Amino acid sequence: MDTKDILIVLMHTGTISLELFRPEMEVFCKKIIPHLNALLATGYALENFSDSRVAGLLSKWYYYSVLYLDRCISFCGKHIAQLLFMCILTDLEVTGNNKEIIQDVKFFLDACSLASLVECSGSSKDGPVGCFGRAGEGSLVIEGKYKDKAVGVKIASKMARVSSKHPQPFCTEWASIISSKEDPISKRQSIENYKLKIIQDVNFLKRLLQQAEMDYYSLYKAFLFLCRSGNGEILLHIASLEATTSGQTSSALAVVEAVSTFSFKNSFQHVRQRMSGESK
Repeated sequence: MDTKDILIVLMHTGTISLELFRPEMEVFCKKIIPHLNALLATGYALENFSDSRVAGLLSKWYYYSVLYLDRCISFCGKHIAQLLFMCILTDLEVTGNNKEIIQDVKFFLDACSLASLVECSGSSKDGPVGCFGRAGEGSLVIEGKYKDKAVGVKIASKMARVSSKHPQPFCTEWASIISSKEDPISKRQSIENYKLKIIQDVNFLKRLLQQAEMDYYSLYKAFLFLCRSGNGEILLHIASLEATTSGQTSSALAVVEAVSTFSFKNSFQHVRQRMSGESK
């Protein structure tokens, strides 16, 4: 018998829904396979499987595949908003001196990433119109305690122009909601809800930009929407990437560039604060 003849069933008490954690569970099962192969190669009797090291690893599937959310949020603390801001759009490299917390952070970043939901697979080294910051700002170092030991983790962006210094108000609110949830299932659902909100806002922005090709008032409406959303830079970044990779007409790209240039010159955060003050 080899591992292709074995079905791994991960069980948990209660009625909780674990569909959202399927990617993490798949990673866990793939890591178990080499241990299963090694066990089977020794001619180990399956009836004694419960006493094996592999059985002990399998019993920890919930700890590694689900509870990582609690551990990561506890470890990263005040840096959660920055992590969300960095991971939404680009791949990140995680390094450090503790393999377990590195894996926890990677799982968290993958869960929050929009890479599989937006119509783009990457960008140039310099980044597209509307990217977040200047070259050299794309890293974040987190130091803290993990299992009573001092550990450090560095999260670096593969894109040259991603800044973690000033997360959008949207990310700050998102981080607060995630951290306020008591269990990992609720935390993961909150992550998915906010990712859906970003996609909905991007689609609305894209409709405004399409209208703006023939209606300058729609361009103004797009700018107001970006300022009021608290997530303007991220929305513009996604819209620009999608326009580039889908080969849209140059007029659509010109509209994106016009909104981007005007928005960054006026600073989303500053304009949004002024609008909030005037509406009171």
